[in-house]
Amino acid sequence: MPKMDASQRWKNLLLAALAFALMIVMPTLASYVVSYAVIYGAGFVGGEPAIVRVVAFMNENMNLYSALVYLVFGIPVLFWVRGMRNRERARLRHAQLEQQILESHDAYAEQQPFMPAAASGQQPFVPAAAPGRQTLSGGADSSQRPIASATDFASASFPEPPRPPARYIYYGDRPVAWQLASQGGRAPQAQDGGAPQAQALASVQAELSRQGHSRPTVNARIQGVDRRHFVAAALMGYGMQIVTTLIMVLVNVLLPSVMEEYNTLVDGSGITTYGLMWVISTLVLPPLVEEAGFRGLGLTYLERAGVPFAVANIVQALAFGIFHMNLTQGIYTFVLGLALGYVTHRSGSIAPAMLMHLVYNLMGTLGSDLIYSYLPAPFLILLITNVIALVYAFRLLRPEQGRGAAAMQA
Repeated sequence: MPKMDASQRWKNLLLAALAFALMIVMPTLASYVVSYAVIYGAGFVGGEPAIVRVVAFMNENMNLYSALVYLVFGIPVLFWVRGMRNRERARLRHAQLEQQILESHDAYAEQQPFMPAAASGQQPFVPAAAPGRQTLSGGADSSQRPIASATDFASASFPEPPRPPARYIYYGDRPVAWQLASQGGRAPQAQDGGAPQAQALASVQAELSRQGHSRPTVNARIQGVDRRHFVAAALMGYGMQIVTTLIMVLVNVLLPSVMEEYNTLVDGSGITTYGLMWVISTLVLPPLVEEAGFRGLGLTYLERAGVPFAVANIVQALAFGIFHMNLTQGIYTFVLGLALGYVTHRSGSIAPAMLMHLVYNLMGTLGSDLIYSYLPAPFLILLITNVIALVYAFRLLRPEQGRGAAAMQA
């Protein structure tokens, strides 16, 4: 792993702490915002009778209330993830451009006498402006400056390519360099906007990784993720039910009062009141927002700070457990968070973790109700199938499987 500047390390650690703090604190603040907005809104429209009716309606429709709370604190989290991803993409585009410029720089050096500006006692090569062509930077004297870096090369003018197969490299609508056709095939043209973005960014990311300069970035992509990881995520979401059940049994034996509080909380949460709002508040928003915050932001920033994955995974899982604000739920969601972090780490995307979270929530509510209602020996069925699902999921996620799949694709 390349050496990291101390300020960058602390910056990423502080960003990770901020992400975890916001994920833990913001749901409570969002609940106050939703509650007061509903109460004051109803009072403004219809006075005290309207407040009573609205409060009664919200108490009877807790899934609607939960969905509103997730929306209030989830939107800033999703915007943060989007900004983080866009900044990383811009960094990769800049690295791609710089790489193309340097390659063009080397190609031109093979065709023309060239001496780096840093070489003492030598006259540096200065590209001459092509007839009738303005300097790319727009400056009057930019064509007279020696090429000392990729930035200089991009801002300077240069002659037309020396051979017909050579073409200009465009960045947006600006020609910034040229490359020989033999060094990369057909160069991107102005009218087609350059090479396909996904392919270009993947190429630069792979090159930076080989050089040891890559850094973790949040991804929610589906395309490009090995399908085995999605299968493994779904199986793990199903299999984690037995782990949760065993933890709850242990808590019930050791701390019965804590388990009683948890049961009261579940009964009043509306989590077993099935309908459209249940789908949104249980299967859609929690996987989307929680994975973006804990695995997308927190885990990514910790890994960027150079924290080993094992340690970073424990930290984010601990924050995930605290987020649920209940001892029983906090214990089993800590274990769940470890599994979600591992799935994210192995797949390189939070999309499989979102799928795993969705399956886990589904099986913990509607799925378990259906199994216990219609199947004989439900606990035995869940025990056997959950264990098989977990074992197979971990087999699919093994690094050896990843390398084998990559070798088969190559």
